[in-house]
Amino acid sequence: MNEGVALKDVYKYVLRSITFETEGKGVYVLLGPNGSGKTTVLRLTAGILKPERGRVLVGGRDPYRDHEVKGAIAYVADTPLTDAFEKCASYLSFYLQTTPRSLRGDFQEAVSYFGLESVLKEPILKLSAGQRKRLELSKLLLRKAPYVLIDEPTANLDSDGRRRTVDLVRRLSKGSLTLLATHEIDLVNELEADVVVLRNGTVEGVYSYERFAGMSDKLQRGYLVAAKLSWKPQAGDPRRLLGQYGSEVEVRKVEVDYAALLRSLGIDVGSLEGGSSISVVWVDTDASQLPIGARVGAVFNAPPDVTIPISVELVVSDRATVLKLVEDLMSKGEVEDLRVSRVV
Repeated sequence: MNEGVALKDVYKYVLRSITFETEGKGVYVLLGPNGSGKTTVLRLTAGILKPERGRVLVGGRDPYRDHEVKGAIAYVADTPLTDAFEKCASYLSFYLQTTPRSLRGDFQEAVSYFGLESVLKEPILKLSAGQRKRLELSKLLLRKAPYVLIDEPTANLDSDGRRRTVDLVRRLSKGSLTLLATHEIDLVNELEADVVVLRNGTVEGVYSYERFAGMSDKLQRGYLVAAKLSWKPQAGDPRRLLGQYGSEVEVRKVEVDYAALLRSLGIDVGSLEGGSSISVVWVDTDASQLPIGARVGAVFNAPPDVTIPISVELVVSDRATVLKLVEDLMSKGEVEDLRVSRVV
């Protein structure tokens, strides 16, 4: 019986007749651009989704119907899949309690490895994007599963978080089948992983690490620029700056850390009740010039010492554009963390 993962002629959402198979242990990377179907493959393998056609097998069993094999799978999503007002400790405790006893890890080890001690009593909405990622990744140490699935394992992480994640994946892959979804070619090289390349909902190729390393330059489609910045309000909406690059820059994410911004303005986000919500409108013009029908609760000038914490992820076509883009970003605020990697 095959102890790996097999998808046979599977259709679901963007996936069209996906077929590939892995061995029982080791690390494999689903590599491809946004919209290629990587997350859908992981959710099918985790038993969260049911295929419209075809078969998904984990250890020779159907993860959607077989709860025993589903309990042997540790699935780490791109961001925590829960209510944003849930406390971090409650989120992790529930996951540990729903893990089969024979696979349960140590709560304190999981919390300590990713430096979460100071946020356990906080609701998830108060966490930065990087902290939310660390919270989700800590589930890998709560469920010591033979099947490990991780969506975008290094997204939003600083250099320390990235190093810890890569080290943990290496360790887990020695005893488990570890399947990652990413668009970073460099992560494949760091892990020396075998690769399944997805594009437009189909398998473009399945490669051993050795074969992939010899042809990765041909698969490269550009550079991923991931940065965290303290943005100057007077610089205006960052999307306007990025839009000037046209097709040379694909904007994957521009995310404002609203909790950090409100705290810098003296607003206690912890006092919000469960039914409350936060709405932010980026206004860099006079309120009288807003479109008719636009509703703004309050318009104010930000204090001169306040900056806006943002995270961006961009795919840039060539090296020269990367250099110009970084210069533009640095001129509009303080770059706190910057990472450039190749993407397929």
